[in-house]
Amino acid sequence: MYNINFQLKKIWANNKPFVLFIGLLLVALSIIKIIFYYYNRHLLFFNSPNVINWQAFLKITKWSIYADLLVLLPINFLFLALLQFTPLLKKKYYSKLLGWIFFCCNGIVLLLNIIDVFYFRFNNQRVNADILYVLSSPITKVKHINPLLLLVVLLLTIGFLFFIKRVHKNLVAAIENGKNNFQVLVVGLLSTLLLFIFTNKTSKYFLPTHPLIQLNSSELSLSQNSAQTFLYSLFRKGEQLPQGNYFTNLKCDSLFTLKNKMVSVNKTKKNVVLFIMESVPFDFFDSSNKYYTQLPFFSSLLQKSTFYTNAFCYSLNSNKGITAILGSTPTVIDIPLYHSAYVNMPLTKMGSVLKQQGYQSIFCIGDNYDDFGFAKCTNWLGFSNYYSKENIPKYKTLPSQAMGVHDEYVLDFMHQKIARLQQPFLSVNFNISTHYDYELPKSFTPQFSASYSTAMKSMTYYDYSLEKFFNASKKEEWFKNTVFIFCSDHWMFPNEKDMVQNNVSNYKIPILIYDASNEVKKVDSSIVSQFDILPTILDISSYTGDVISYGNSLLKSDRKNVAFSKINSSLYQIVDSVYALGFNAANNRVDYLYNYKVDIFLKNNLKNLPAYALKKMMMEEKIKAILQKANMQYSNKIFN
Repeated sequence: MYNINFQLKKIWANNKPFVLFIGLLLVALSIIKIIFYYYNRHLLFFNSPNVINWQAFLKITKWSIYADLLVLLPINFLFLALLQFTPLLKKKYYSKLLGWIFFCCNGIVLLLNIIDVFYFRFNNQRVNADILYVLSSPITKVKHINPLLLLVVLLLTIGFLFFIKRVHKNLVAAIENGKNNFQVLVVGLLSTLLLFIFTNKTSKYFLPTHPLIQLNSSELSLSQNSAQTFLYSLFRKGEQLPQGNYFTNLKCDSLFTLKNKMVSVNKTKKNVVLFIMESVPFDFFDSSNKYYTQLPFFSSLLQKSTFYTNAFCYSLNSNKGITAILGSTPTVIDIPLYHSAYVNMPLTKMGSVLKQQGYQSIFCIGDNYDDFGFAKCTNWLGFSNYYSKENIPKYKTLPSQAMGVHDEYVLDFMHQKIARLQQPFLSVNFNISTHYDYELPKSFTPQFSASYSTAMKSMTYYDYSLEKFFNASKKEEWFKNTVFIFCSDHWMFPNEKDMVQNNVSNYKIPILIYDASNEVKKVDSSIVSQFDILPTILDISSYTGDVISYGNSLLKSDRKNVAFSKINSSLYQIVDSVYALGFNAANNRVDYLYNYKVDIFLKNNLKNLPAYALKKMMMEEKIKAILQKANMQYSNKIFN
């Protein structure tokens, strides 16, 4: 008995540094998740305020530990295996190199989870490969994080990084001094194997979405490890498609058509000026909303335009919004379409089609050249010219913010460029001053209401900048032959200090069409979306031919009247005039069905109620058909 106890103590002594390290790293990740919950709690359970009961807490904790171990054990087991060669090699250099690898791998795991504490609210999901394409944007947001919270996280990070370094030293000593060098390795191996056979046999247990078998989609983010979601997305190259075999092709065609023949109602080709409005929510235009903003220019324009009061964006990301608007195509992969291997898929390219119609097309933005990949995107879509801040004369002396030169100066530059274009033309402006962090030029000093958020103030500045542009443009001969379209790239919180999550209202955006030759006020309450912009512009150009589009021309009355959105990497939503249905493509199930007209806070999930079975089935079939068509389009298969 004494000998057994002695051997157990010896095994424990040799393995103590490794076991304590894994245990304390789990504690570190748990602390980060607690901070994640505290910082984002109002975004996680917007429709289930009492979801964190003991049963839910235990399930989340179980899957959280599992997800963390799934990252920590394989990484550190590999380190243990390499460490066995320390006595056989030049320890000094080999051990030092190994120490840096060990430090960096575990440090990156911590860092990715820390990033998500603050980045989640801008992405609505744990980090994936998409972050590689927007790295400059999250960095600019750091200065606006709660300083005390940032200090706590920073101190914790530094503490655990020093801890990692110390553990490496202890592990090396354990390997060098222990008589049985492979004891630590065996414990690491056994731990990793036990993890991989946890809850049974198939590889699906290693997927970041697997906890959905017990958790709902709002709980999933609390259990996930950001390093796992990021690495899994990289492994798939960010290009994994949703399932595409729900129906026969004939059944799918009856539910949703993707390729249609356009017959334009316009006899003359008009110019188009499209304003893609950065981070502008519908809230600013809704007079019943507490964030309704006084916008003199827009208020005047609404008296002679068509205003769509039930318009929806596809995603909460600019790099997905621009493809939805200019290409009428959803991004169903993690990374931007124009960075992916799917760039050769069948697609109606706005610039290319308009060129066939005799149009010149330009794209103007005050941001750095190709930030967010927009230069790639517009070149891919066949635009004639792309202009960024570097093209604006003396741009370094102009007032700017983190995202680039302020709107009034970019719009003035675009006005000058339009003056040199032959008609007909398409000019697109992607403004930046309404982008977070909403810093405004010092020369703009109106009297704001005390209740105005910084986002509302930036919208007021954008309104002022547009008024200047229109006042100058009215004097030009091209003005009366031009249709002006306004559409947000995505919704964003109207008040960064009062973030409220709602899967319907959080996707509502303003869409507005002003025809300078036909000034008529009209309010259209039908369901429309970003996907309708491309066919609308082609309609204005008198285009007659095939178009691949997930929307319809807003100039026509026989529209599909549903909006399709991507909530996160696996959850998609379809909205009609009354109901919103959320479909989880990862596990092929409906997550929710809400009557959002009555249940405006989305508290009553109707998905399991017999009275709504038919409605649920019809909307589920529609969204599955859309996803199946997307799969076919991306796979370059024949479709209608």
